[in-house]
Amino acid sequence: APGELWPAAFEKAYAKLVGGYSVLNEGGNPDRALRALTGKPAKNHYPGKMPLESVWTLLTDARTARKPMVASTHAKRGMEKRVGRIETSPFLEDHSYAVIDVYERGGRRYILLHSPSRL
Repeated sequence: APGELWPAAFEKAYAKLVGGYSVLNEGGNPDRALRALTGKPAKNHYPGKMPLESVWTLLTDARTARKPMVASTHAKRGMEKRVGRIETSPFLEDHSYAVIDVYERGGRRYILLHSPSRL
């Protein structure tokens, strides 16, 4: 929730564990942070290599199982390499977001994200 201090405290402790904020800012993996936070295994999935329906099933199954989820964006140069162009987007470049919810309403699918840096 906005204004809560525990995410910032966890980030500071995790940065200390992995060798500093500079390590986090150089491509830190959110799956490692989830393992550290929960003590449970974490998996990476690459939706660009999956059928859209499989991605939606993965998200809704994780939501039903109440598993924490994180979504990450690439740097623009990485995106250009993957799709042949740089897309303009409201998302931050090379950033991780907490997936708060996935749901359907009126025949449309939604993914609710939270950016820890946008408190």
